[in-house]
Amino acid sequence: MTHPRITPQLSDTLARSLEAWGTGVLGARRAQGRSAEHVALAAGITRKTLKRVECGDPAVSLGIYFRVLDALGLMGSVEMQLPPTRPGAIRRDPGSLDARSLAIHQSVAAKLRQQPALLDRARATIDRWQAQGAGRASRPYLEAWRQLIDQGLDATLAAVTDPGERGNAMRQASPFTGILDNRERWALLRGLRG
Repeated sequence: MTHPRITPQLSDTLARSLEAWGTGVLGARRAQGRSAEHVALAAGITRKTLKRVECGDPAVSLGIYFRVLDALGLMGSVEMQLPPTRPGAIRRDPGSLDARSLAIHQSVAAKLRQQPALLDRARATIDRWQAQGAGRASRPYLEAWRQLIDQGLDATLAAVTDPGERGNAMRQASPFTGILDNRERWALLRGLRG
């Protein structure tokens, strides 16, 4: 027996928050220069479902939202508040996102120092993203990451932890997002908030 799909009714605050999440996902995908097809494939969903996520559809499961955030490399760098502490309090400060991304990548660098073989995992991520059709805007960054990885650990670590504008831009297309597991990322983010 099939049940009709029921769209949850949300308060205005929650609806705005979910819509802001969707807008943030769309903006991040475009900033990374990745096509809808590429991100949908990486998240294991259809383009139609990705479009629903980018519109903030409340009928899409939270798990799907998380899969899309993970496919974009944002699970550890996006502050997700549902509901926000006050109406309209979604944080959009790019400086704080850059600071969180840098902090996460500093932890990535520490892990790479302990396990240099993880560079191969980042190389495989680059290969996978390029095979899946990385967007035009992210291709130069992926190629730059590949060249740095080929130069060795020191060159890679310098870029991973670069606090400047170039480092911030490079981290937007970082192949190191999977180096830290979700537990490590959330623990780090909790520490940054405290």
